[in-house]
Amino acid sequence: MNRPSLAGGGTLTVTVNPALDVALSVDALVPDHKLKARTHRRDPGGGGVNVSRSLHRLGVASQAW
Repeated sequence: MNRPSLAGGGTLTVTVNPALDVALSVDALVPDHKLKARTHRRDPGGGGVNVSRSLHRLGVASQAW
């Protein structure tokens, strides 16, 4: 097993139960009609992954593991 490294400093987050976040986009929400997705996204998720992503956006070195 490879060990994570943050040689220059930073934060290491651990995600025990990772997830896959799925988001769909539709043109409009119309009651009682079938909705057809225009686009979709799949992103890694879970507590540690989400925290690491937020830290990265704030300019803090981090690695999700």
